[in-house]
Amino acid sequence: MLRHAARSLCLGLALLPVLAPAESPPAQAPAPQASIPFANQGGIRNWKADGTRGLWVQDNANRWYYATLLGPCSGLDFAHALLFDTGPDGALDVHSAIRLRDGPSVNQYCPFKSFVASEGPPPKKKRKEAVQKPAGEAAPGTPG
Repeated sequence: MLRHAARSLCLGLALLPVLAPAESPPAQAPAPQASIPFANQGGIRNWKADGTRGLWVQDNANRWYYATLLGPCSGLDFAHALLFDTGPDGALDVHSAIRLRDGPSVNQYCPFKSFVASEGPPPKKKRKEAVQKPAGEAAPGTPG
């Protein structure tokens, strides 16, 4: 009986690597949180909304950052002006928020979920001008 138990244990240990789940790749570390010092004293140069869930912010050294908002911020994608709500030290960081008017008397308070360095907003796509060709003229590279 003891010999049978020893064989079962050995067989179980031999199959353990086969039955064990494959190791998953290590999770990527989240991007480090950034900060714009003295944002309350003119440290912000520009900003651009990313729909209602985030915005890009540019500091006076032309570095871009991306703020992900805690939830949707109604009216952000149409806002012409924002108030950046910084902490007591005046830095814009993950603990900051934005305020904007959404209507005549409604103020939206939109806290940040994250604030990380970014490459900036994507460039605008260049509009292709449609070239009208005369009806009898063939397009370049085609027989005609």
